[in-house]
This record gives sequence, C-alpha cells and structure tokens, in this order.
Amino acid sequence: MRWRLGGAGWASWLWSVEDEELRAAASYAMQPEALGDFMETVRDLLLGCKATFVTLFDEPNGTRVFFNQDGEEVFVQVVSYPTWGSRRTGGRTRSWCGPDGSPARSS
Repeated sequence: MRWRLGGAGWASWLWSVEDEELRAAASYAMQPEALGDFMETVRDLLLGCKATFVTLFDEPNGTRVFFNQDGEEVFVQVVSYPTWGSRRTGGRTRSWCGPDGSPARSS
C-alpha cells in the first residue's frame, strides 16, 4: 500500500496484491484532508476498531475503502464508482482478505 502525492491538488492511493494493482485518486479540491482521513482509518484499526472505511473523491469518481478486522486478519473491500452519484446504483467491487492479502473476489 502506498500514498503518492501527484500534481497540484492530487494524490493517489495504490494497493498492490500479487500481480494486481489498484489505484484510487483523491482531489484536494474536493477533499483537502484525504491523507489525514486515511491515516485516521488506519489508526482506528490499530486501536482495535472492528470495521471502518475511508472515502476518496476523484471528480467525478469516488472510491470507498472498507476495512474489517477479525483478530489479526484485516479484510479489505474497495468499491469504485464511475460517478459519486452512482454509489447507490452500483460500482466495481474488489475484495482482499487475510494476512497475506490474498484476493477474495472481484465483481
């Protein structure tokens, strides 16, 4: 997992498992505290929170990353929306589970 600052007003979150890479962008114009929001989510997991999520806005797209923790395992689900308004009607879902990040499913 990496966070990369891009051009003026942009950052990218990169999630990589085996040969698969997922990239989500965040616009600082729409979400000035994107990195801070993500770090708060990680902090919540470290403090024992069982489930949390972070939303990244990428005009007009959006990505929501869900984390669910069970003991030492963390399950990750990434849902990407072509437009943020479409979040109620569907999006592309990617899920990973387990300590090694093994792919669970994709739809």
